Amino acid sequence: MNVEYKKITDQKDRCIHVFDNLFTMQERNHAYRYIINSSFSIGFMDDNVIENSQHKHFCSEYTQEEYLQFGLIENIRQKNEIINDILLNYNNSRTVVNLTMPNECHFIHNHPKNTKMVLYYPNINWEANWQGQTFFYDENLRDVLFCSPYTPGRLIIFDGDIPHTIGVPTNNAPFFRFTVSAFFNYNN
Repeated sequence: MNVEYKKITDQKDRCIHVFDNLFTMQERNHAYRYIINSSFSIGFMDDNVIENSQHKHFCSEYTQEEYLQFGLIENIRQKNEIINDILLNYNNSRTVVNLTMPNECHFIHNHPKNTKMVLYYPNINWEANWQGQTFFYDENLRDVLFCSPYTPGRLIIFDGDIPHTIGVPTNNAPFFRFTVSAFFNYNN
């Protein structure tokens, strides 16, 4: 299996790293089964803007024990030298699985500086016409810096302070759109 890798850099020299073909089908199936058996609750918000507070989303927040049981994200450092270098001196602080459905409203947001975000697209099947992309924006929030189609098995690592958002799935999508979001903080 040939791992595909590309790197996108923004005007502040922040990076988005995209990996495809990183996981075997067995690893992907194990992760998907773990996710669909997780407990989801309402309450996750994209940002802290009070006007957006009526838009709360389904999520499953993993404890550190669940994160280790899930295993997929914890083991990525061993899978690829580039990933190991990117996450050097970073430790997992939080892991959330977002469950997105058609017609939900998501907002552009970012995370604190010195945070690396690891996104994983766990759905086994996803068609391009179902949408559900992840959009990364420039600092002015006017132009899309990079748009990642929802590609099953794709892993993205990026600097958390890059503005980004979820593109909602269309009504044609017959499945929930899951995304694993793992937060890694700089350990100085």
